[in-house]
Amino acid sequence: MQLYVDAQNGTDTAGQGTSWATAYATPDFAMEDLWTSHGRDTTTDVNGDVINCVGTFTFSTSMQVVTSPLAGISRRVTFLSRGLSSVDDGQRCLWKADNGIWNSSTQEYIGFVGFKFRWNLTSTSEKGLRVDRACWFYDCEWDGRDAASISSATQFHWNNQVINCRFINMSSSIGNMSIGGQMIGNYVETTAGYSSISLNSYRNGIITGNTVIIDHQDAGSGFGSIVATSGCQVYGNTVINRGIKGTGSYGIQGQSEGVIIANNYVENATSVIALTSGANWFYADNYYYDCTYGQTSSGGQNWGGQAGVIELDSSLYTDPPNDWTIANPEAIARRTTTYGGLEYWGGVQQIQPQKNGYNPFGGN
Repeated sequence: MQLYVDAQNGTDTAGQGTSWATAYATPDFAMEDLWTSHGRDTTTDVNGDVINCVGTFTFSTSMQVVTSPLAGISRRVTFLSRGLSSVDDGQRCLWKADNGIWNSSTQEYIGFVGFKFRWNLTSTSEKGLRVDRACWFYDCEWDGRDAASISSATQFHWNNQVINCRFINMSSSIGNMSIGGQMIGNYVETTAGYSSISLNSYRNGIITGNTVIIDHQDAGSGFGSIVATSGCQVYGNTVINRGIKGTGSYGIQGQSEGVIIANNYVENATSVIALTSGANWFYADNYYYDCTYGQTSSGGQNWGGQAGVIELDSSLYTDPPNDWTIANPEAIARRTTTYGGLEYWGGVQQIQPQKNGYNPFGGN
């Protein structure tokens, strides 16, 4: 079922919302009314429902997920951005809040496509979005400009996907990504002077193709960027610190055991890779420039006989984040590496705008 929400022209009337002419006024009312008024559409239930949104929505309290009448499972719902000032105007529908935008710890199956999220938390323990299981975020933007005191921007749980999204003006950790979480093709940039950024996943999770730009300014502390635990795969990520190294900073940290770390690039950190002592790691073809150590701790095993960490004699890129042209001739011929027939996104690949036209380094 297709439902419609219009911040400027809609009205929250039960049983309506099936066209722009009868659109709801708020996403939370649309979510509540979906099953109450419209029931279960048995012919299309396997594909779930789409709630189209246009305008700017301000939430005074966090949205709470509503489960459907289906026994034991939440019905799949996708929120789809359709514009800011008018339908399909090419801008992102904006969701903003004084505290959290979305807060739930129950099974969900909720998706978000194309939105811009912005929040100003009055509680440092609150998060912009907290979701539980099997949710997905595609081509969204998180803007932390109003949230300098938050503990972390998001909290994801089991089997969530965050793909081709943009995190800007961040002053704290992106948050937890638990069992099976996937962070793929995202761009992350901190506010000047902040560096507490952490992309992490756990148990069969994947962290790949992400770009993290940090500006660390505290000489007495370190920073961490990517954290992998218990069977997570980390490959093809770029981590660049434009500030100072500090003490004990790292580009990638492997916790627990069984993590694969390959084809990543780290610049200006204390350690490229920090591994838990005694764990069984596999790491190969990770490149770095201007880092004190290639790998710290012990227990790592090189994958396929390749070098675990490889130092470059100059920066890989010309002028990130302004110019992502590969400048280091030593790396040009090594843009991808194949292991077992699988071609992984290389840490030395040429970074380009996404194919759908959304530029992660500019954009709306």
